[in-house]
Amino acid sequence: MSPSLGSLLDLWPALAAGAFGALVPKRPSWGERAGIGLISALLVMFVMWVWPGATAVEETPGEWPHLLNVLIGLPLVGSFFI
Repeated sequence: MSPSLGSLLDLWPALAAGAFGALVPKRPSWGERAGIGLISALLVMFVMWVWPGATAVEETPGEWPHLLNVLIGLPLVGSFFI
């Protein structure tokens, strides 16, 4: 498979969203259709860009076991002093 075809196949969700976004407006305004299609395609491309990949998960350190008690207790204790 050629690299250009591979990159085009990776972007098929964005192309589909742009096509469906262009079909949404009922008015025959091509500027409106192009704008909504472009925004929907860019939104899908942004979501694809920020979506976490299938990278190896590093071992994260465990949370402090009393963290929830502190987060709940500090405002309660502070409210007694006010």
